[in-house]
Amino acid sequence: MGLNDAVRYGDLTYQEIDRLPRTDTVVVLPLGCTEQQGPHLPVDFDTWFSESLMIAAANEADRRRDRMTVVLPAIPVGPTPEHRNFGTGYLHLPEPLHDQLVVAAISSILEQGFRHVVVWRGCGQHDLHQAVVRVAVENPGAAPDLDFAAYSDTGVIGDPRHASADLGDRLWRACVDWVADYLTAAGDDCDA
Repeated sequence: MGLNDAVRYGDLTYQEIDRLPRTDTVVVLPLGCTEQQGPHLPVDFDTWFSESLMIAAANEADRRRDRMTVVLPAIPVGPTPEHRNFGTGYLHLPEPLHDQLVVAAISSILEQGFRHVVVWRGCGQHDLHQAVVRVAVENPGAAPDLDFAAYSDTGVIGDPRHASADLGDRLWRACVDWVADYLTAAGDDCDA
């Protein structure tokens, strides 16, 4: 474990965690979901993508700065009400419970003396319930819902057959660079 290497929290012993610099280390909590991704991807894609992107971006951020980034294990479940009508392939965690889980994870890190935590959502915005209620109140008779099946019969929007390895590589690099920029700047207040 050396400085300038992103570290997976789950790979460390508690003694190694105890030796991490508290004020300079940026801790990242990736959030994922387990839900349908269409017939071409496994249901844990959001979780895999979130954690993989955070590790790659943390490595890049640490390469740019003399600071350590620690990536926590991804939380693999979240609110998935929009995926229920597909019948299978999801694990739904009600939004209030999900929020409590995230708060508890962050609190655990802060209790250990770390000062800087970044939460990365690897799945779409789930805070849609209040918006749906507001639309229903403002438009009597309207019946909006969170049914993703109304938009897709496979769980996918778009056509993955148009993808290519080159395009995937360019998109991955752009994502890693953008997140690395964010992580590099995220710890700036730790320097004071």
